Amino acid sequence: PMHPELLRQSSVAASAHATGATLLSLLIVFIAAKVGAELFERLKQPAVVGEILAGVLVGPQVLKWVQPAETLTLLSELGVLF
Repeated sequence: PMHPELLRQSSVAASAHATGATLLSLLIVFIAAKVGAELFERLKQPAVVGEILAGVLVGPQVLKWVQPAETLTLLSELGVLF
């Protein structure tokens, strides 16, 4: 059996890794959406179309840079409400 202190340290490290991965995913999504919006505005198209296409591009369907996660799903649902 592992020592309780080692278990606690490993769970803290796993939690920190999950938090870092979530923040990186959010950063990728926000940057991609901003770039997509700017590009489409310059093409005289609605910015929201560029944002949606950027999400499809970086998501699990095309480039697979961002995978679905519980936190991202929750934040996306909050975004729909506001």
